[in-house]
Amino acid sequence: MAKKQKITKGIFSRFWLLVLACIMVMGPLGPFHNTLEAANIGGPGPRYKLDLCYIDFLFKPSGLIETHLEINMEALRDLKRLQISIPYGQDQSLDLKSFSRAECNPEGQLINIQGERSTTPLDDTSSLEAYYVQDTGTHMVLDINAAIPQGATRHLIMDYDIYGASTRYPDVAASLINILSKTKSSSIGKLALRFRFEAPVYEEELADFFIQQRNSLGIRSNLVEAVDAGSFLQKMSQARVKTEEKNPSFYYYGENIAANSGFQVQAIYPSVWIPRQSIEGDEDRLDDLMDQQISYHIEMIRIHDIRHYGTILTHVFWGLGLIGIAFNEISKSIRRRRTSRVVLEPDTKDGPFSALAFLESLSLNSKVLYSAVLELVQLGYLAMDNRRLVRVPERLIQDKQPLYDFQRLVLHGVWDFMEGEDSLDISRFENISEEKMELKYKDLQRVRNLYEVFLLERGWIPLPGQKKPQKLYWIPGLVYIGLGLLLAGLGRYLRPLTLVLLGLVYIFLAFRKVRYTAKGEIMLIQMKAHKRYLKEIDQTLRDMDKAKAKLNDYFIASIAYDCTRSFLLNFRYVLSLDEFMHTGFLRRFGYQKLQQTTERYIKQKSGLRARALMMFYLYIYREEEKVLNSLQNTLVALRYRMRRGLEEERDPLGRPISS
Repeated sequence: MAKKQKITKGIFSRFWLLVLACIMVMGPLGPFHNTLEAANIGGPGPRYKLDLCYIDFLFKPSGLIETHLEINMEALRDLKRLQISIPYGQDQSLDLKSFSRAECNPEGQLINIQGERSTTPLDDTSSLEAYYVQDTGTHMVLDINAAIPQGATRHLIMDYDIYGASTRYPDVAASLINILSKTKSSSIGKLALRFRFEAPVYEEELADFFIQQRNSLGIRSNLVEAVDAGSFLQKMSQARVKTEEKNPSFYYYGENIAANSGFQVQAIYPSVWIPRQSIEGDEDRLDDLMDQQISYHIEMIRIHDIRHYGTILTHVFWGLGLIGIAFNEISKSIRRRRTSRVVLEPDTKDGPFSALAFLESLSLNSKVLYSAVLELVQLGYLAMDNRRLVRVPERLIQDKQPLYDFQRLVLHGVWDFMEGEDSLDISRFENISEEKMELKYKDLQRVRNLYEVFLLERGWIPLPGQKKPQKLYWIPGLVYIGLGLLLAGLGRYLRPLTLVLLGLVYIFLAFRKVRYTAKGEIMLIQMKAHKRYLKEIDQTLRDMDKAKAKLNDYFIASIAYDCTRSFLLNFRYVLSLDEFMHTGFLRRFGYQKLQQTTERYIKQKSGLRARALMMFYLYIYREEEKVLNSLQNTLVALRYRMRRGLEEERDPLGRPISS
């Protein structure tokens, strides 16, 4: 026994063994509250008083707390129903084992003990012995058929278990138990609490029981006294207090407890009191348990340190990560804002305008195709007569400027649409027969591929193997993910996993906007500068000779860049209508009738007013929009048809077979 005392004292000398502290704080509920149903007795006032409340807590090695509750209650009115509420804290739960009520004879003996649990809520047909139990999530409520006449005293007895009330720390264990509510409890004449431990408790562990204060756990004062069972029995003569326990018990006793006092008990004791088992003099087994306890303490301290520094690292890296994202995005925004003020004159030396329009969207849309057709008209491979595309004899094409592959394929597509005729109405792009849909769709895919090849040759978009994520993002992303998983695994808690979320955000940003190379980004910026030049043509172009020479190119560029309306309406301030009519623009792009009509109108009216001039340019814009919409509808119809997978059955010639 001396060896046992020496070992135990050495282990717990740094802990200050047990502190049972009762804190006057705001408890969530109380064990009993005034929600009673009385007989027909009018007037306000209390309906009962509690002469005695005795609660016995037995701390099990598993952390479970077995609780025995006894209440002496005197009815101040006739009571039909009584409700008792047993509180429990967060992450706790209660399990009622038994409940009974009894009468007390003059000698203090309990007689006529009753209690029958009902599986359904009580009603007028329930027996007098019935009680019903329900759990609200924060407390357990007993609804009891009381039937207590005025002036009578009843003794209520209850046994229940508290789960999740005990928490083990590296050096101590703590149990938090709610006793009285701050808002719903009744006054109590005598309140007695008893605390017992099933695990063996050595005398040397009790030496400093009332000395240690752990302010970090919220202990305010020591209210528990160690009194012997005999003196306690004198005060609690009507309670059935067991005294044959082999371990010492600890008591709290108070009188005249006011209603709504708000009373909470927090027990602090050596951590080994929860898991310790009876050794029965086996000193070797005791040595093993002490070694295990030391290892456990060291592990808990290590985990505590990892969590402490891990939390700091988590906050620091979150701050650095957010600052990094903000810095990069703000830098990009500043660069975009600076380049948004740049204005450059469109020029075909970088490539056809249709290819630049494809660079912006990387998709084959109506603007790309129609600007490609107009480029063929400008180069002389096609002609336009009264909004009809006219085929140029092939013998005249050989001497003209060579075409890019995608331009040649677009030219062949226009010839196919003509179906052997010499001209094609622009509105006929929508008139595609079912038999030719699949063929036209494949031709469009070839055109798109050739545009991509052109961009690849210029180095504007990366090759499939060159589409690498941005190192500025993916390297920090992997660091955050690895660090979060490492800290969460070592510290056995979840907070560092938020770094994994930050890492995933970085990985997402790393694969964002890798559609262009550095040269492609520069070309895209130049293209947007060309667009601003065209939209502000009245401010950027002052040379009339240059305006006449570049008008056709500028018009095609406005179609490709989707700024035709602003270009045309502002171009009227650059050239007069007479100068515009003599540029050859209207004849080049199929507006012969418009030119003839306008010339006759000018001769009759001796000029055009400002509104008529605006309507003249708006007419050109609307005609071009009609073509673009028609072409876009054709593209949508083709894509929709092909995405359906050509579900209809077809014959060997590709024609649908009717059902």
